[in-house]
Amino acid sequence: MSEKHPTERETRNSGTTPDRVNIESQSSQLSGLKEIPCVWMTAKVVNFKLCRQGYDCLNCTFDKAMREAWSQLQQDDP
Repeated sequence: MSEKHPTERETRNSGTTPDRVNIESQSSQLSGLKEIPCVWMTAKVVNFKLCRQGYDCLNCTFDKAMREAWSQLQQDDP
């Protein structure tokens, strides 16, 4: 499973947010674990962040803040 994740610059330049990295299959693989990685950590955008929402990103304040920051980065980057 050596999936290539985009770097921050590649993602910023593509105009998209990090891919959700096939959350359903990842969630089923990690369902037995208490500590699951945040999708932003999986995408290698942040060094360490655990998901406390069960991959319910739409209701996650951290995900909302990251999306807003990501949008601002894209607007600031010529």
